[in-house]
Amino acid sequence: MLLSYQAVSTVILWPLISRGLTTNLPFGTDAVLDSWGYSWLPHALTNWLNPFVTNYVNFPNEVNLLANTTQLALALVEWPITAIAGPTASFNIACLLAPTLSAAAMYLLARTVTDRRVIAWFGGLLYGFSAYMLTALGSFHFQLFFVPIPPLLFLALHHLVAVQRMKPWKLGIGIAGLLVVQFFISTEVLMTTVIMVALAGIAALLLCPRRVLDGWRYVASAIGVAAAATTALLGWPAWIALAGPGRISGLVILTPQAYRADLAGPIFPTTTQAIAPSRAAEISSHFASAVSENYSYLGIPLLLATVIGIIVLWRNKVVVVAKLISVVAFILSLGGGLVVAGTPSQGSIGTEATGSWLPGRLLEKLPLFENVIPSRWALFTSIGVALIFAALLDRIATTRSSRTSTRAGIAAAIALSVIVAIPLLPRLPLGEASISIDYALPAHMKKLVTSTIPDGDAAITFPYPTGDNFMRPVTWQAAMDFPFKMPAGYFRVPQGPDHRVGFDPVYGYGFSSYPAQVLVGLERGTPPAFTPSMRLAFLAPLNKWGVNWLVADLSGTTNIKANRYYLALLLGRPVSTRGPLSIYKVPSALDR
Repeated sequence: MLLSYQAVSTVILWPLISRGLTTNLPFGTDAVLDSWGYSWLPHALTNWLNPFVTNYVNFPNEVNLLANTTQLALALVEWPITAIAGPTASFNIACLLAPTLSAAAMYLLARTVTDRRVIAWFGGLLYGFSAYMLTALGSFHFQLFFVPIPPLLFLALHHLVAVQRMKPWKLGIGIAGLLVVQFFISTEVLMTTVIMVALAGIAALLLCPRRVLDGWRYVASAIGVAAAATTALLGWPAWIALAGPGRISGLVILTPQAYRADLAGPIFPTTTQAIAPSRAAEISSHFASAVSENYSYLGIPLLLATVIGIIVLWRNKVVVVAKLISVVAFILSLGGGLVVAGTPSQGSIGTEATGSWLPGRLLEKLPLFENVIPSRWALFTSIGVALIFAALLDRIATTRSSRTSTRAGIAAAIALSVIVAIPLLPRLPLGEASISIDYALPAHMKKLVTSTIPDGDAAITFPYPTGDNFMRPVTWQAAMDFPFKMPAGYFRVPQGPDHRVGFDPVYGYGFSSYPAQVLVGLERGTPPAFTPSMRLAFLAPLNKWGVNWLVADLSGTTNIKANRYYLALLLGRPVSTRGPLSIYKVPSALDR
């Protein structure tokens, strides 16, 4: 079962793997920052540093890593891989395993509605490689497509309410473990999952009051253990995330209500589907304001099959709960204002949706939930739909009187599965996996850096870690096991006394600095004209920050000689040089 899921995942992500598992990352910022975290956690733990807050980037200020996309739970699990093959390999392997493990978790949940492994297997396939998953994979929003935990939490709820065979303290510890792991993968997914599991629990109480009330001691014991263990394990990290150093208050994503699903989303294929008429794909490209945030496609066959399943299996309590989850999640994915085959609009601030009122407007300004992007609730629609479809396949394949399979029933179930799967087939190569970037560490850089710069000293880089080429310095730092601290890095950081979100220069949202402008201009071939006053303005901030070095890789520039001459005017002769690599000592702004 796992091998079959892994085979599908490998086919989808093959362009990324074939270009170099240890050197290539998908194009885009998220993959770079995620892979950085795989190296940061081992460095922090082995050097007795706080793993959640660091000044190794955004120096001399701090970055709260719990407000950024660094999957520390997986970094811990893959520590041995990182030690052997590097952080890029760890990230890519995690990407390969994400659909497999998510599908496997859904397989276990589907076993609650069918005894047939083949049907449960298809339920897992329908979730692990859903349109939601393909969209998240296409843009490499890792925290959104590594989602085995949500189905497992629904499965834990089933054991809590319906099965009650596991010892309550073991179940409680298991639930706590799942919550902790999800916290260190994505707090957004954690919050939405807790809401949906709680809703499913309320529905279970209403549907089976006697069952729940008769076993109230079991339920209370398991929940009590889960609450106590979760609080003990997450108390300090949660405080750091909400009130600790480098925290961000208010919005992290400035326009969350711009990313909300369209009412027509389930029936309009996107560019991630192999079968997508150009007109339909062009219309859906406007849904949720961006293709990368449009997660709601189901396909007409699956949508019709889901409706039929809800009608036919109206007495099946698991199906009733799955229906509730699917519908509520879809409504919440529409955000605070209805959009039909159009582009979402918003009010004067990013948390205000315009259009016909929807229940999402109740959440859009609540603390914490204001940062939940509405379209991402589609995750739970895909869980509910996969569960309902598995139950429908089980009914089709089964003789109702004897609960045995018939050849006609099995053939019908297979035929329906094929019909449902065809519109969901992915368009290959998929998204950013086909545009991978080689981030191999430049030859001799590690030896040059470690022999010149004292361990843990602060250095600025060229290219500067922002703008067009910010990703390379971030990957250098991680690949060399953090020999220096550096400004910038495109992490989310607070700005101003109210701790509102800011990114480093060029990408906007706040901070800018003259050294950044000079180095980004030099990289683009348009540096400011050199003058003594310009040199003073360049060096003064570096002196103030305590940055003592500049690490330059000129290999990607059009005129190495001219750029090296310009850097020499600013900083003097390089201390160390090897080919296109140079390390400069940052002088005092007062030096002539």
